[in-house]
Amino acid sequence: MYLFLDVEVSQGGDTNIKVQDLEDLRREIIALSGVPAPYLGYADQTELREQLVNINVSFANEVIAMQGVINTGLNGLCDKICDIYDLKKGFSDYVTITLKPPTILLLQLLEATVSSIGNVQQMFMGVNIPMDPYYFLKQYLPSIDWMDFQQKAEQYELLQKAKTGGADMGGRM
Repeated sequence: MYLFLDVEVSQGGDTNIKVQDLEDLRREIIALSGVPAPYLGYADQTELREQLVNINVSFANEVIAMQGVINTGLNGLCDKICDIYDLKKGFSDYVTITLKPPTILLLQLLEATVSSIGNVQQMFMGVNIPMDPYYFLKQYLPSIDWMDFQQKAEQYELLQKAKTGGADMGGRM
């Protein structure tokens, strides 16, 4: 359970209280909340895109984990309702309830992972270690069907070649 606090820091009254100490305490409260500071309206010092992406990726993982628990609970509840009504099959035999993951955060997770994989691939190439990029992607991004991705990429490439070839031949194929 998350507790959201709105904390404003201003110097007033007692000059012995250091504003920087209060700022540090506010940052600590925000960090303990588990919600990225920009989502709380706090202009944090993390203006670098990579740092913000890392914050969003960890937040996305947290949201996805919570959604997984909720999905399991909802499907279990529906199965129990089917049991109460003595239905021959459970609810999950017909339908599976899932919450849609946060798309933007999921894409940033994918972007960060693919970027890291690209860096590793470049390091392997630098030391002359051969590698199959699809195998590597399958290992570290199992949420994507890489066989289907590869087939669609090949189909797209063939389509593009056909369009280019057709234009080169004066529009005739």
